[in-house]
Amino acid sequence: MSLLRAAKLNAISNYVNFAVSSLVTIAVSPLLLSYLGPAGFGTWKSLQRLMDFGTVADGRAMQALKWVIAKNARRDCPEQNRQAVGSAILVWLLFLPLTAIAATLIVFFAPDLIRDASVSDSRLQFVGALLAFNLFLVPLLGIPDSVLVGVNKGFASMTIQTGTLILANLGMLLVSYLGFGLVGMAAVVLVSTAFNAVVIFFRARALVDWFGIAKPARGATSRFFSFSGWVLFWSLISKLLLSTEILLLGALVGASMVADFTFTAYAPQFAIAICFMTGSAAMPGIGSLMAGEMSDSLVKAIDACRSVVLAMATILCCGIVLFNQAFVTLWAGPQRYLGDTSNLLLVVSAFQLILIRNEAQIQDLTLSIRSKVLLGALGALLSLAIGYAAFVLLNGRYEAIFGGIILGRGVLSWLFPRMVRGIVLGQASRWKTVLLSVLTIAACSMSAAWIERLPMALSLRMLATVGVLSVAIWFVLAVLLEHDTRRMGWMMLSGAGRGRR
Repeated sequence: MSLLRAAKLNAISNYVNFAVSSLVTIAVSPLLLSYLGPAGFGTWKSLQRLMDFGTVADGRAMQALKWVIAKNARRDCPEQNRQAVGSAILVWLLFLPLTAIAATLIVFFAPDLIRDASVSDSRLQFVGALLAFNLFLVPLLGIPDSVLVGVNKGFASMTIQTGTLILANLGMLLVSYLGFGLVGMAAVVLVSTAFNAVVIFFRARALVDWFGIAKPARGATSRFFSFSGWVLFWSLISKLLLSTEILLLGALVGASMVADFTFTAYAPQFAIAICFMTGSAAMPGIGSLMAGEMSDSLVKAIDACRSVVLAMATILCCGIVLFNQAFVTLWAGPQRYLGDTSNLLLVVSAFQLILIRNEAQIQDLTLSIRSKVLLGALGALLSLAIGYAAFVLLNGRYEAIFGGIILGRGVLSWLFPRMVRGIVLGQASRWKTVLLSVLTIAACSMSAAWIERLPMALSLRMLATVGVLSVAIWFVLAVLLEHDTRRMGWMMLSGAGRGRR
């Protein structure tokens, strides 16, 4: 199989997985809400998000394994690859005590971190313990997946994961309908994780002739450790940035509010994910330019990536401001919508985080991320602290949490682009174009409020709303993206796979 065809299959399988995951969430979430109740559904979502933090304690050895095997892809060195697998397992074993500590702390403090949970403290901790087993298994069972990705056959693994995703969600629906509650759902997650790993293991054995384990060579394990350090900390910070709202809502307001947040914030979180995937597709091409001398081509490529992501973020955020209330109402009922103020704040928060993560991806290409990690930690802690302070100062208004988080992340919005300009000379400041995007989103928000008050039929309101969005899209494409930037952006995205040849 050619490298280009494999790259295309990898990209297609990733997008299919993303699409299936989104559709499954849309289909399954209202049913789980009806079976578990708002408090039960919110408790489940809060506990899942807490467990995400435990995954960073595994040393990120599987990430290193993908990199090592990909680097050896053009050489016939099966023994070195097997030694790399051995190194990954050794690192997993060495980090196992840290994983155990993280899992124990999360399980023990879960009742304090989820207010008004739907189950007793002891039962909540038991559910957490079942989910915690995944923290021990996922890194080890992820080795076959890392091998397949490293040899450019990630599509084989992703296809299996997509199928398992569907089966797992059907299983959770069944056990919740039968009354097994959170315990049954946690058991389904554990079983599906093991099933997924076993199937991928046999698939890796069939597709990779050298697949196996060998004793690591001297020094190999230390290289895995050096790779894992700052990456581990950034992974923790990234999860915190993505989870700040749900953590504060769960601890300060309660599990039922987390359920409402899950539905209202689905579209903004979808925008964050799709923009991140778009930026990731451009990184290989930018990385190949960064490997050489700094040039005008590199500057233009980064400008194009930024502009494409900014335009996509603006269009998606405008659509969410205009349509999210109708979407949530049709999906889960009007009572699950947190209101126009919260919706706008969540959109602004998503827009801000999209730009922050895109700048972070560009910095990753330098392989020197210490400053980014330290600054990211500051921004994550500030967002937690200011979000909490705003909630207290405004007498428990949950909207204040969202505004406080935006203010806390402001340091990252200001300094991350400056750090990129310090790495790549010739980068111009982008505050004017970002301001134009924010004004476009604000105009759509005001238009949505005005259209909602018009005394006309729903179909005419929808037509007017679509008209406003069309004008916003035209404005973004005409003002934010010049012709050369559009052309280079599409070349980068469509040629991301070819850049690996």
